[in-house]
Amino acid sequence: MKTSIIIATYNGEKYIDDQLLSIYKQTQLPDEVVIYDDNSKDDTVGIAKNFINRYGLDNWKVVVNKQNKGWQKNFTDALEEVSGDVIFFCDQDDIWIEDRIEVMVSTIKNNPEVKCLSGKIMTIDGNGKPFENKHGYDKGRETQLLNKVQFNEKFNTLTLLGCSMCLTREFAQKLIATKVDTYSHDAQSCRLATLLDGMYIIDKVVIKYRIHNNNTSGVIHGVGFGSSNLEKRIRDISNNIVWLNSVINYYEQNRKIPEEKLDIIYYTKKMQEARYYFFVSRNIFKYLKLFKYRAYYSSLAMLIGDFTYCYRVNKFAGKLLWRLKRLMKISSQT
Repeated sequence: MKTSIIIATYNGEKYIDDQLLSIYKQTQLPDEVVIYDDNSKDDTVGIAKNFINRYGLDNWKVVVNKQNKGWQKNFTDALEEVSGDVIFFCDQDDIWIEDRIEVMVSTIKNNPEVKCLSGKIMTIDGNGKPFENKHGYDKGRETQLLNKVQFNEKFNTLTLLGCSMCLTREFAQKLIATKVDTYSHDAQSCRLATLLDGMYIIDKVVIKYRIHNNNTSGVIHGVGFGSSNLEKRIRDISNNIVWLNSVINYYEQNRKIPEEKLDIIYYTKKMQEARYYFFVSRNIFKYLKLFKYRAYYSSLAMLIGDFTYCYRVNKFAGKLLWRLKRLMKISSQT
């Protein structure tokens, strides 16, 4: 199976060499590596080109956008340009575990039902040191067992990191057909694959995920629930509604998923529209109406979170929740 890696870069000169070196040292080398630079203002492109020349990597190349597209569109556009049977997403600042390609490609070969495969991650700081992050990323137990992500009313709350994923060419074509350029490729990939009964997680750490102050995703060291803001939440929900409409339109035309799944997507869109109107209006009565969608929330904490974001007490609530979790963890260990 031919393997392709998409690396999206923007002003990543500080860590890009480490990321590229971890790919170069893989136990199974990729067949194609394309670095899509989003018009960086630093020396990211120069470092990447020097790396390619240093190691004589004829199957690696750098493509520089004429103007900045944004990280979401940079990834989704790049997906249309690569030719691998298995495609890996890659950020500019992480470190891949040396057998990532070998293990994940072998897993897809031996399990044809897998459309999108995600692995576990280890969080590291800007200096490459492991640490426990408040986002609660799970390192797993390294059993290499496969776990299927089941489709249900909560599918639209699934969040997996794109940099931990790989996907099949067949699934990539469906992702391209429904893509929304302003919406996270992470969310589009894992949620569409779940809808199509092909989202799996392997119990193996595949990357060292670097969390620092300049993460494009906005994830920073020591911050968890409540680290975003109201405006970003409104924007994310708006983009999510556009994506849900795209999926609905595509599958209404193709009729290749069961009617009950389409019903869940329809109701999910209504839920997101109700959340959007609540956030924009900041009307408490619109918040109370969200309780009828509680089965579509990932948890009660997410529903409460909507309230805290709307009235801008999310950072305080996030710190309080983190401390409670820490106390419960300490209590359970004594």
